[in-house]
Amino acid sequence: MPLAEEKAKEEEEEEEEEEEEEAEESSRLKMDMLNYAHTVHPAKLHRRKFMCRIKTQRYLEAKVELH
Repeated sequence: MPLAEEKAKEEEEEEEEEEEEEAEESSRLKMDMLNYAHTVHPAKLHRRKFMCRIKTQRYLEAKVELH
């Protein structure tokens, strides 16, 4: 009988672990969707960095020309 009880306990623990993993996965998916709503498209992000670099370069060139 003790073996049967141990097996039953192990099965219950495994089921609880699986439920916890599923809950974590679903919460992770929700967070991914929330983050996705605020992300910038990679091409736009690249363009933003590129434009920022150009503006900085123009600013530095203008500063050099003035002095």
